[in-house]
Amino acid sequence: MLEACPSSEILVLYVDAPEELTDVTVASVSRHLKLCLDCRTKVSWLQEAEKVSDEEMSPEVSIRLPVMLPEKDSSVSAADSALAASSYVDKHPVPSVPFFRNDLGDILGEIGQDLRDRIFVNIVHLPSRLRDYSFQIVGFARDGSTYLTDPTTSRDRIIALVERSNLTPTDIVEVELRFKRIFPG
Repeated sequence: MLEACPSSEILVLYVDAPEELTDVTVASVSRHLKLCLDCRTKVSWLQEAEKVSDEEMSPEVSIRLPVMLPEKDSSVSAADSALAASSYVDKHPVPSVPFFRNDLGDILGEIGQDLRDRIFVNIVHLPSRLRDYSFQIVGFARDGSTYLTDPTTSRDRIIALVERSNLTPTDIVEVELRFKRIFPG
């Protein structure tokens, strides 16, 4: 019998920081990967690292990305958007919430709203080469307003962008991810 698929967070830790998982969890994920093609695909996607050494990386990196809206006929429900975001974009529907991705088509994050009307960014995937960086997110709204998060580590996945506002996730039209090396080289 096939076990339930591990969460996206567990798969990211399995690839990027297995030492943070218990031996039982690592063994369970390894067993699951032998049987589940979808999870193997996700792991291979996570393992695709850009061939850039730390020496070539700048101590500060900034990436500005447009926020894309889901296709109207997307069959993915909002509850499944994180699952869709952790799969190859070409083979699966895009999330049903606004999202952003890099030039390679990898979905890096989603923009959502919680029950307290906070707009948040859910970071789905960051390249492992940015593990030693802290980052901030700048959100640019349709009305010209700008929102900046507090600095956080790459281990944080859900970051509040706007506290209690009349904005909706679709009002954010662009995001900028600002990375700063935690341990300067």
